Amino acid sequence: MKKTLKIAALAAVAALVFAACGDGYEKTASGLKYKFLTKNAEGQQVSNGDLIIGTAKIFFNDSIIDSVKGGPTPLFMADTTVKNNYFSRCLNEGLILLHVGDVVEFAFDADSLQPLFGQMPPAYKAGEGQTMKYQINVTELMNEAGEQRKIDKYLADNNLDIQPTEDGIYILSVEHGKGPKVENGKSIKVNYTGRFLDGQIFDSSDTTQAPGAHDPIEYVVGEQPMIPGWELIMATMEQGGKARVMIPSKLAYGTSGMLPPYSTLLFDFEVLSVKNAKPAEKK
Repeated sequence: MKKTLKIAALAAVAALVFAACGDGYEKTASGLKYKFLTKNAEGQQVSNGDLIIGTAKIFFNDSIIDSVKGGPTPLFMADTTVKNNYFSRCLNEGLILLHVGDVVEFAFDADSLQPLFGQMPPAYKAGEGQTMKYQINVTELMNEAGEQRKIDKYLADNNLDIQPTEDGIYILSVEHGKGPKVENGKSIKVNYTGRFLDGQIFDSSDTTQAPGAHDPIEYVVGEQPMIPGWELIMATMEQGGKARVMIPSKLAYGTSGMLPPYSTLLFDFEVLSVKNAKPAEKK
């Protein structure tokens, strides 16, 4: 009897959270309407902190207004703790239901999106019950475990038998300099090139690597914060030193949005100069 009551209670809760709609959609607790166009229950399920990679189409009512072109790309980061507005609250309730291989359609109330997005499609008319639909095809999930698999593959593909330092940096090559050591309070000038694991350059001060690159960076160590991996490797270098390192995202930009989440980065560094910083001017 107790078991029967427990099952009945769970069924009642499920009915409240995911209520079925007459138009073929189901509905989450926050009111997001969704329906699976393809469902792959055997695929890896989305968890909080996962970056969802795939393709997407955006519809206003039934007309497509945007789509991801050129293949799968990072779409959304699943995080059910983000509930600061209608869109993020509803979207994350929907994302957490997904699996790799699913194709789903989410339907949002256009009037609720208008205060968030501001500019709406020309066909938008307030108060007419219009919808904005996101059709998402989930092809991959990225998280720390997935990032580590990509790191391991990169090492294997390049025949690199390298273990990370205690801090988690992979030193692929190093050439120590003979000049002064990099230390806190020193003014240093660094030439560098940053790449993703596929070789694409995202930032560089080396014109031989990237035409139109900016000048080498010059800063006072400890006064201008850099990404943790940069600071850790600089602390081991001297003037004239060169290094190529691989920095996992947790020591780089993480999931901050500065770069695609879980981006492992390759950096080529050359310390051009290390000198005493100029005294701060008296006010």
